Amino acid sequence: MNNLLIIKSGNFIREPDGSLSCLENTIRLLYPSCNIKCLILESSNKFTFELPDLVQFPVTDWNIFVAIDERGLNYTRSQLYSNLKSRGYKGCNIIAPGAFIGPEVKLIENCYIGFGSIVVAGAKIGMNTIIEDKSYIGTDVKLGNNVYVGVNAIINSNSTLGAFSVIGPNVKLDSNSNIGRYCELMAQINYPLKVKDRTYFLPHLSEGAITIN
Repeated sequence: MNNLLIIKSGNFIREPDGSLSCLENTIRLLYPSCNIKCLILESSNKFTFELPDLVQFPVTDWNIFVAIDERGLNYTRSQLYSNLKSRGYKGCNIIAPGAFIGPEVKLIENCYIGFGSIVVAGAKIGMNTIIEDKSYIGTDVKLGNNVYVGVNAIINSNSTLGAFSVIGPNVKLDSNSNIGRYCELMAQINYPLKVKDRTYFLPHLSEGAITIN
């Protein structure tokens, strides 16, 4: 990979210093000879982004990585990436130093695997999925497209997580869990093995969970 255009908004994944983001540092470690450019998108509502003219980044010469932060923007990240793919750009995956990827793991496109994370044999990680630092993805786990997994999360073997769902920091899922699409599991509790689509477990909910039909 000779040229990489990072299209970003917010602090993806983190910015420990004021000059280069953690993501850019990671890429420079992985690809020291890569020419990296960063295009920062602005938005008044943090959900709607307009892509500028990219004529100076021809599709024949540039790979892309879409880095839109915050768990609520899975859909926005998906839309931006689809737009760029329709223009002919090729995506890539970013695996941070210290992350472990086991045999027969399948990463689709535009995935980020954070520092110290472990993805065990046979796992399938869908397009546009973010796995933050020090998380564990067990054997034969299947993560759908546009998923977000927070820091120190644990998803044990043979579990499935539907598209656009969110696993919060320090959340643990038992083996054989089946989590639906558009779910948010943010509370540190013992989760049921099956969670319906559009179910939200949030720390402040006194009733434990809500499901939106």
